[in-house]
Amino acid sequence: MGYSKRRDRKIDIVRGFAIISVVMGHCGFPFFSFTCRFQTALFFIISGLFWKDKNAASVNNIFRQIKHLIKTLWIPYVLWNVAFLFLNNYLCSTGLYICNIQEYEQAMGKINVGMLHSYYSIKQMFIESCKILFFMGGTELGGASWFFRVLFFAEILFTVVQYLFNKIKVNKIIVEIPFGICLSLIGHYLYNYYCKQFEGSFVGMLIEYLGLWLMAFGLLTLGHILKIIHLKYEGWYNSNLFAIILIVIGFGISLMLFKSKIVFFQKNYGITVALFAMMFLWGQAFFIDKYIDKLAIILAYLGSNTIPIFMGHFAVFKLVSVIIVLINGYPHYYVGAFPYIGEWMPYGIINTFLGATIPLILYLGFKAIKNNVKRVIKLG
Repeated sequence: MGYSKRRDRKIDIVRGFAIISVVMGHCGFPFFSFTCRFQTALFFIISGLFWKDKNAASVNNIFRQIKHLIKTLWIPYVLWNVAFLFLNNYLCSTGLYICNIQEYEQAMGKINVGMLHSYYSIKQMFIESCKILFFMGGTELGGASWFFRVLFFAEILFTVVQYLFNKIKVNKIIVEIPFGICLSLIGHYLYNYYCKQFEGSFVGMLIEYLGLWLMAFGLLTLGHILKIIHLKYEGWYNSNLFAIILIVIGFGISLMLFKSKIVFFQKNYGITVALFAMMFLWGQAFFIDKYIDKLAIILAYLGSNTIPIFMGHFAVFKLVSVIIVLINGYPHYYVGAFPYIGEWMPYGIINTFLGATIPLILYLGFKAIKNNVKRVIKLG
Protein backbone atom coordinates (compact mmCIF):
# COMPACT_ATOMS: atom_id res chain seq x y z
CA MET A 1 0.00 0.00 0.00
CA GLY A 2 2.55 2.58 -1.15
CA TYR A 3 1.90 6.26 -1.52
CA SER A 4 0.38 7.25 -4.86
CA LYS A 5 2.86 9.23 -6.95
CA ARG A 6 -0.03 10.86 -8.80
CA ARG A 7 -0.78 12.96 -5.72
CA ASP A 8 1.06 16.14 -4.75
CA ARG A 9 2.89 14.99 -1.61
CA LYS A 10 3.45 18.55 -0.40
CA ILE A 11 -0.28 19.24 -0.26
CA ASP A 12 -0.86 15.92 1.51
CA ILE A 13 1.79 16.91 4.05
CA VAL A 14 -0.22 20.08 4.74
CA ARG A 15 -3.34 17.93 5.05
CA GLY A 16 -1.43 15.71 7.47
CA PHE A 17 -0.60 18.71 9.64
CA ALA A 18 -4.23 19.84 9.37
CA ILE A 19 -5.79 16.51 10.44
CA ILE A 20 -3.40 16.30 13.40
CA SER A 21 -4.50 19.81 14.41
CA VAL A 22 -8.15 18.69 14.18
CA VAL A 23 -7.53 15.72 16.48
CA MET A 24 -5.48 17.87 18.89
CA GLY A 25 -8.15 20.56 18.96
CA HIS A 26 -10.95 18.06 19.59
CA CYS A 27 -9.16 16.22 22.41
CA GLY A 28 -8.26 19.34 24.40
CA PHE A 29 -4.52 18.98 23.84
CA PRO A 30 -2.92 21.56 26.15
CA PHE A 31 -1.86 24.79 24.42
CA PHE A 32 -3.39 23.63 21.13
CA SER A 33 -7.06 24.47 21.66
CA PHE A 34 -6.44 27.55 19.48
CA THR A 35 -6.40 25.24 16.43
CA CYS A 36 -10.20 25.14 16.66
CA ARG A 37 -10.12 28.73 15.43
CA PHE A 38 -8.84 27.78 11.97
CA GLN A 39 -8.62 23.99 11.47
CA THR A 40 -11.92 23.50 9.60
CA ALA A 41 -11.45 26.60 7.44
CA LEU A 42 -7.99 25.24 6.60
CA PHE A 43 -9.51 21.99 5.31
CA PHE A 44 -11.91 23.85 3.02
CA ILE A 45 -8.99 25.87 1.62
CA ILE A 46 -7.03 22.64 1.03
CA SER A 47 -10.06 21.13 -0.72
CA GLY A 48 -9.95 24.10 -3.10
CA LEU A 49 -6.29 23.32 -3.77
CA PHE A 50 -7.16 19.70 -4.61
CA TRP A 51 -10.07 20.63 -6.86
CA LYS A 52 -9.26 19.86 -10.51
CA ASP A 53 -10.26 22.11 -13.42
CA LYS A 54 -11.29 19.06 -15.45
CA ASN A 55 -14.20 18.56 -13.00
CA ALA A 56 -15.98 21.47 -14.69
CA ALA A 57 -14.89 20.77 -18.28
CA SER A 58 -18.29 19.37 -19.27
CA VAL A 59 -21.69 18.39 -17.88
CA ASN A 60 -20.59 14.74 -17.87
CA ASN A 61 -17.55 15.68 -15.80
CA ILE A 62 -19.79 17.48 -13.31
CA PHE A 63 -21.79 14.29 -12.84
CA ARG A 64 -18.57 12.29 -12.48
CA GLN A 65 -17.50 14.71 -9.74
CA ILE A 66 -20.85 14.33 -7.98
CA LYS A 67 -20.46 10.54 -8.21
CA HIS A 68 -16.98 10.88 -6.70
CA LEU A 69 -18.33 13.01 -3.85
CA ILE A 70 -21.08 10.46 -3.17
CA LYS A 71 -18.45 7.72 -2.96
CA THR A 72 -15.93 9.62 -0.82
CA LEU A 73 -18.20 11.73 1.43
CA TRP A 74 -21.85 10.63 1.42
CA ILE A 75 -21.38 6.86 1.66
CA PRO A 76 -18.83 6.98 4.54
CA TYR A 77 -21.01 9.56 6.31
CA VAL A 78 -24.13 7.38 6.01
CA LEU A 79 -22.51 4.05 6.89
CA TRP A 80 -20.61 5.38 9.92
CA ASN A 81 -23.51 7.35 11.38
CA VAL A 82 -26.11 4.64 10.74
CA ALA A 83 -23.79 2.15 12.49
CA PHE A 84 -23.65 4.33 15.61
CA LEU A 85 -27.36 5.04 15.35
CA PHE A 86 -28.13 1.31 15.56
CA LEU A 87 -25.70 1.06 18.50
CA ASN A 88 -27.45 3.92 20.32
CA ASN A 89 -29.44 1.79 22.77
CA TYR A 90 -26.41 -0.41 23.51
CA LEU A 91 -24.26 2.69 24.15
CA CYS A 92 -26.96 4.00 26.51
CA SER A 93 -27.26 0.69 28.38
CA THR A 94 -23.49 0.42 28.89
CA GLY A 95 -23.10 4.02 30.06
CA LEU A 96 -21.00 5.05 27.08
CA TYR A 97 -23.76 7.59 26.47
CA ILE A 98 -25.20 9.52 29.44
CA CYS A 99 -28.96 8.90 29.45
CA ASN A 100 -29.74 9.59 33.11
CA ILE A 101 -30.61 13.21 33.90
CA GLN A 102 -29.22 12.96 37.45
CA GLU A 103 -25.89 11.61 36.21
CA TYR A 104 -25.85 14.25 33.50
CA GLU A 105 -26.27 17.03 36.07
CA GLN A 106 -23.60 15.47 38.31
CA ALA A 107 -21.19 15.26 35.37
CA MET A 108 -21.63 18.90 34.37
CA GLY A 109 -18.75 20.97 35.66
CA LYS A 110 -16.63 17.87 36.36
CA ILE A 111 -16.13 16.50 32.84
CA ASN A 112 -16.88 17.55 29.31
CA VAL A 113 -20.39 16.44 28.46
CA GLY A 114 -22.15 16.30 25.13
CA MET A 115 -25.87 15.90 24.72
CA LEU A 116 -28.20 14.03 27.06
CA HIS A 117 -29.03 10.84 25.17
CA SER A 118 -32.14 8.66 25.22
CA TYR A 119 -33.19 5.19 24.07
CA TYR A 120 -34.67 5.04 20.57
CA SER A 121 -37.74 3.10 19.49
CA ILE A 122 -37.84 1.40 16.08
CA LYS A 123 -39.83 4.35 14.74
CA GLN A 124 -37.25 6.85 16.02
CA MET A 125 -34.47 4.73 14.52
CA PHE A 126 -36.21 4.88 11.14
CA ILE A 127 -36.72 8.66 11.33
CA GLU A 128 -33.10 9.30 12.33
CA SER A 129 -31.88 6.95 9.58
CA CYS A 130 -33.84 8.97 6.99
CA LYS A 131 -32.30 12.18 8.31
CA ILE A 132 -28.83 10.70 7.91
CA LEU A 133 -29.61 9.52 4.37
CA PHE A 134 -30.54 13.09 3.43
CA PHE A 135 -27.48 14.62 5.13
CA MET A 136 -29.69 16.11 7.86
CA GLY A 137 -28.72 14.07 10.89
CA GLY A 138 -25.76 12.56 12.66
CA THR A 139 -24.52 10.87 15.82
CA GLU A 140 -22.25 11.98 18.63
CA LEU A 141 -19.55 9.43 17.81
CA GLY A 142 -20.00 9.82 14.06
CA GLY A 143 -17.23 12.37 13.84
CA ALA A 144 -17.46 15.91 12.53
CA SER A 145 -20.47 14.99 10.37
CA TRP A 146 -21.41 18.55 9.54
CA PHE A 147 -18.08 18.98 7.69
CA PHE A 148 -18.95 16.20 5.22
CA ARG A 149 -22.37 17.69 4.57
CA VAL A 150 -21.04 21.19 3.99
CA LEU A 151 -18.10 20.09 1.83
CA PHE A 152 -20.36 17.84 -0.29
CA PHE A 153 -22.76 20.60 -1.34
CA ALA A 154 -20.15 23.38 -1.44
CA GLU A 155 -18.01 21.37 -3.89
CA ILE A 156 -21.01 20.68 -6.14
CA LEU A 157 -21.91 24.39 -6.16
CA PHE A 158 -18.27 25.32 -6.80
CA THR A 159 -18.02 22.87 -9.72
CA VAL A 160 -21.21 24.18 -11.34
CA VAL A 161 -20.05 27.80 -10.95
CA GLN A 162 -16.66 26.94 -12.52
CA TYR A 163 -18.48 25.31 -15.43
CA LEU A 164 -20.48 28.51 -15.99
CA PHE A 165 -17.29 30.60 -15.79
CA ASN A 166 -15.79 28.36 -18.50
CA LYS A 167 -18.86 28.83 -20.68
CA ILE A 168 -18.79 32.64 -20.57
CA LYS A 169 -14.96 32.63 -20.86
CA VAL A 170 -14.11 35.12 -18.14
CA ASN A 171 -10.79 35.80 -16.43
CA LYS A 172 -11.19 33.46 -13.49
CA ILE A 173 -8.97 35.29 -11.03
CA ILE A 174 -10.64 38.65 -11.67
CA VAL A 175 -14.18 37.23 -11.42
CA GLU A 176 -13.66 34.38 -8.93
CA ILE A 177 -12.37 36.46 -6.01
CA PRO A 178 -15.23 39.01 -5.81
CA PHE A 179 -17.81 36.31 -6.55
CA GLY A 180 -16.45 34.09 -3.77
CA ILE A 181 -16.37 37.04 -1.35
CA CYS A 182 -19.97 37.99 -2.19
CA LEU A 183 -21.27 34.46 -1.62
CA SER A 184 -19.29 34.23 1.63
CA LEU A 185 -20.83 37.48 2.87
CA ILE A 186 -24.32 36.24 2.00
CA GLY A 187 -23.58 32.95 3.73
CA HIS A 188 -22.25 34.72 6.81
CA TYR A 189 -25.40 36.84 7.04
CA LEU A 190 -27.68 33.83 6.60
CA TYR A 191 -25.80 31.71 9.16
CA ASN A 192 -25.21 34.31 11.87
CA TYR A 193 -28.31 36.47 11.63
CA TYR A 194 -31.18 35.41 9.39
CA CYS A 195 -31.45 31.76 10.53
CA LYS A 196 -31.93 32.93 14.14
CA GLN A 197 -35.32 34.32 13.15
CA PHE A 198 -36.40 30.74 12.37
CA GLU A 199 -34.38 29.00 15.08
CA GLY A 200 -35.58 25.48 15.89
CA SER A 201 -37.62 25.13 12.68
CA PHE A 202 -36.98 23.19 9.48
CA VAL A 203 -36.67 26.48 7.56
CA GLY A 204 -34.10 27.70 10.08
CA MET A 205 -32.07 24.52 9.60
CA LEU A 206 -32.09 24.91 5.81
CA ILE A 207 -31.01 28.55 6.07
CA GLU A 208 -28.22 27.54 8.46
CA TYR A 209 -27.00 24.85 6.04
CA LEU A 210 -27.16 27.23 3.07
CA GLY A 211 -25.13 29.80 5.02
CA LEU A 212 -22.44 27.23 5.79
CA TRP A 213 -22.34 26.04 2.15
CA LEU A 214 -21.84 29.58 0.87
CA MET A 215 -19.11 30.36 3.42
CA ALA A 216 -17.38 27.08 2.49
CA PHE A 217 -17.69 28.08 -1.19
CA GLY A 218 -15.67 31.21 -0.41
CA LEU A 219 -12.93 29.11 1.24
CA LEU A 220 -12.87 26.68 -1.71
CA THR A 221 -12.45 29.71 -3.97
CA LEU A 222 -9.55 30.92 -1.84
CA GLY A 223 -7.87 27.51 -2.13
CA HIS A 224 -8.42 27.45 -5.89
CA ILE A 225 -6.87 30.90 -6.30
CA LEU A 226 -3.88 29.80 -4.21
CA LYS A 227 -3.52 26.80 -6.53
CA ILE A 228 -3.43 29.09 -9.57
CA ILE A 229 -0.71 31.35 -8.16
CA HIS A 230 1.23 28.84 -6.03
CA LEU A 231 3.92 28.24 -8.68
CA LYS A 232 5.17 31.76 -7.97
CA TYR A 233 5.97 30.62 -4.42
CA GLU A 234 7.23 27.12 -5.23
CA GLY A 235 10.26 27.12 -2.92
CA TRP A 236 10.51 26.69 0.86
CA TYR A 237 12.23 30.08 1.31
CA ASN A 238 9.82 32.06 -0.85
CA SER A 239 6.76 30.35 0.61
CA ASN A 240 7.87 31.05 4.19
CA LEU A 241 8.80 34.60 3.32
CA PHE A 242 5.37 35.09 1.79
CA ALA A 243 3.78 33.50 4.87
CA ILE A 244 5.69 35.81 7.21
CA ILE A 245 4.63 38.86 5.18
CA LEU A 246 1.01 37.66 5.28
CA ILE A 247 1.18 37.04 9.02
CA VAL A 248 2.64 40.47 9.81
CA ILE A 249 0.19 42.34 7.58
CA GLY A 250 -2.73 40.10 8.52
CA PHE A 251 -2.03 40.36 12.24
CA GLY A 252 -2.10 44.14 12.03
CA ILE A 253 -5.30 44.18 9.97
CA SER A 254 -6.94 41.53 12.15
CA LEU A 255 -6.04 43.44 15.31
CA MET A 256 -7.57 46.61 13.91
CA LEU A 257 -10.70 44.75 12.80
CA PHE A 258 -10.98 42.97 16.15
CA LYS A 259 -10.63 46.27 18.01
CA SER A 260 -13.25 47.82 15.73
CA LYS A 261 -15.90 45.78 17.58
CA ILE A 262 -17.55 44.92 14.29
CA VAL A 263 -19.09 41.48 14.90
CA PHE A 264 -18.57 40.30 11.32
CA PHE A 265 -14.78 40.69 11.48
CA GLN A 266 -14.58 39.16 14.94
CA LYS A 267 -16.50 36.07 13.80
CA ASN A 268 -14.27 35.65 10.72
CA TYR A 269 -11.02 36.02 12.64
CA GLY A 270 -10.38 32.27 12.24
CA ILE A 271 -10.58 32.45 8.42
CA THR A 272 -7.81 35.05 8.41
CA VAL A 273 -5.66 32.84 10.63
CA ALA A 274 -6.44 29.82 8.41
CA LEU A 275 -5.01 31.58 5.36
CA PHE A 276 -1.77 32.35 7.18
CA ALA A 277 -1.61 28.83 8.63
CA MET A 278 -2.11 27.45 5.11
CA MET A 279 0.81 29.41 3.68
CA PHE A 280 3.07 28.74 6.66
CA LEU A 281 2.40 24.98 6.63
CA TRP A 282 2.84 24.95 2.88
CA GLY A 283 6.30 26.42 3.33
CA GLN A 284 7.21 23.74 5.87
CA ALA A 285 5.81 21.07 3.53
CA PHE A 286 8.33 22.02 0.82
CA PHE A 287 11.16 21.72 3.35
CA ILE A 288 9.96 18.40 4.83
CA ASP A 289 9.27 16.91 1.39
CA LYS A 290 12.81 17.70 0.29
CA TYR A 291 14.87 17.05 3.41
CA ILE A 292 12.96 14.84 5.91
CA ASP A 293 11.65 11.95 3.86
CA LYS A 294 10.47 9.68 6.73
CA LEU A 295 8.42 12.48 8.32
CA ALA A 296 7.10 13.39 4.87
CA ILE A 297 5.91 9.79 4.33
CA ILE A 298 4.07 9.73 7.67
CA LEU A 299 2.41 13.12 7.20
CA ALA A 300 1.49 12.36 3.58
CA TYR A 301 -0.09 9.04 4.61
CA LEU A 302 -2.15 10.85 7.23
CA GLY A 303 -3.00 13.59 4.76
CA SER A 304 -4.12 11.17 2.04
CA ASN A 305 -6.40 9.30 4.47
CA THR A 306 -8.10 12.12 6.38
CA ILE A 307 -11.67 10.77 6.00
CA PRO A 308 -11.28 7.73 8.32
CA ILE A 309 -9.43 9.88 10.86
CA PHE A 310 -12.10 12.57 10.67
CA MET A 311 -14.81 9.98 11.27
CA GLY A 312 -13.07 7.71 13.76
CA HIS A 313 -11.19 9.87 16.23
CA PHE A 314 -14.20 10.59 18.48
CA ALA A 315 -14.82 6.85 18.85
CA VAL A 316 -11.17 6.38 19.82
CA PHE A 317 -11.50 9.15 22.43
CA LYS A 318 -14.38 7.17 23.92
CA LEU A 319 -12.17 4.08 24.18
CA VAL A 320 -9.47 6.14 25.93
CA SER A 321 -12.12 7.53 28.33
CA VAL A 322 -13.15 3.97 29.28
CA ILE A 323 -9.52 3.05 30.01
CA ILE A 324 -8.99 6.22 32.08
CA VAL A 325 -12.14 5.54 34.14
CA LEU A 326 -11.08 1.93 34.80
CA ILE A 327 -7.53 2.87 35.80
CA ASN A 328 -8.47 5.81 38.05
CA GLY A 329 -11.71 4.41 39.49
CA TYR A 330 -13.77 7.41 38.40
CA PRO A 331 -17.61 7.26 38.61
CA HIS A 332 -18.97 5.12 35.77
CA TYR A 333 -20.77 8.03 34.12
CA TYR A 334 -17.40 9.63 33.39
CA VAL A 335 -17.17 7.35 30.34
CA GLY A 336 -20.00 9.44 28.91
CA ALA A 337 -17.61 12.38 28.59
CA PHE A 338 -17.59 13.98 25.16
CA PRO A 339 -15.35 14.45 23.38
CA TYR A 340 -12.70 13.72 26.04
CA ILE A 341 -11.98 13.55 29.78
CA GLY A 342 -9.88 16.37 31.20
CA GLU A 343 -7.02 18.39 29.73
CA TRP A 344 -4.09 16.74 31.51
CA MET A 345 -1.10 16.62 29.13
CA PRO A 346 -0.71 12.79 28.97
CA TYR A 347 -4.41 12.40 28.09
CA GLY A 348 -3.99 14.86 25.22
CA ILE A 349 -0.91 13.05 23.90
CA ILE A 350 -2.60 9.64 24.11
CA ASN A 351 -5.82 10.89 22.48
CA THR A 352 -3.92 12.63 19.68
CA PHE A 353 -1.68 9.66 18.89
CA LEU A 354 -4.40 7.01 19.06
CA GLY A 355 -7.08 9.25 17.50
CA ALA A 356 -4.90 9.68 14.39
CA THR A 357 -3.39 6.21 14.13
CA ILE A 358 -6.10 3.70 15.13
CA PRO A 359 -8.69 4.85 12.52
CA LEU A 360 -5.96 4.84 9.86
CA ILE A 361 -4.72 1.36 10.79
CA LEU A 362 -8.27 -0.04 10.81
CA TYR A 363 -9.03 1.62 7.48
CA LEU A 364 -5.87 0.29 5.82
CA GLY A 365 -6.58 -3.17 7.29
CA PHE A 366 -10.15 -3.09 5.96
CA LYS A 367 -8.86 -1.94 2.58
CA ALA A 368 -6.34 -4.80 2.45
CA ILE A 369 -8.99 -7.40 3.35
CA LYS A 370 -11.38 -5.93 0.76
CA ASN A 371 -8.71 -6.10 -1.97
CA ASN A 372 -7.81 -9.67 -1.03
CA VAL A 373 -11.47 -10.75 -1.17
CA LYS A 374 -11.84 -9.14 -4.59
CA ARG A 375 -8.71 -10.94 -5.78
CA VAL A 376 -9.99 -14.30 -4.51
CA ILE A 377 -13.39 -13.77 -6.16
CA LYS A 378 -11.71 -12.80 -9.41
CA LEU A 379 -9.46 -15.88 -9.36
CA GLY A 380 -12.39 -18.13 -8.43
